[in-house]
Amino acid sequence: MTDYYDHHGPTTPLDRPLVLTGFLGARVADVARRITATTGHPLFDLDRAVEHAAGCTIDELILREGVPAVRAHEKRLLEQALRRSPPPVVALGEGALLDPEVRGIVSRSARLVYLRLPLSSLVASLRAQIARHPGRHYAWLMGLEPGEALLAPLFEQRRPGYEAADVVVDGDADPLTVARRVLGQVGAA
Repeated sequence: MTDYYDHHGPTTPLDRPLVLTGFLGARVADVARRITATTGHPLFDLDRAVEHAAGCTIDELILREGVPAVRAHEKRLLEQALRRSPPPVVALGEGALLDPEVRGIVSRSARLVYLRLPLSSLVASLRAQIARHPGRHYAWLMGLEPGEALLAPLFEQRRPGYEAADVVVDGDADPLTVARRVLGQVGAA
């Protein structure tokens, strides 16, 4: 899989890869795309790379082989991505930090950026995503309503990994504004 922005070199220096993370609805991949468009660094969307490697969507992979298969793909592909030069901007899958090995890989090799939003905003964003792409989210097709009551336990389970990030940026704006905040926080603006 080639990176979208491989056609030119970086215009903004990054001393190490940036790994963006956030909960469902945080628009991590959208912000990562804006950062790569601004800096010229390559984009690596871990969820899309897992789907490419598996030949199916992540939801299909989970149904077919379970979450451990997703985590194995994530770990292998992330290690490869973080060795690239120039340093990539990585959109991390929202559950990838549950794996202690992935957390270790990221902490040794990259700068982790958490796109923070309150749960109510994440739920609204997720509902908008589902409305735009209903076939992409199997759990919601099975009648589960993506509300705060359903997502709160999952959010709380994942929050410690997010909050251990090197940089925390409020994600309460459009992706370009959030991308500018990230670059300002990491000293690349």
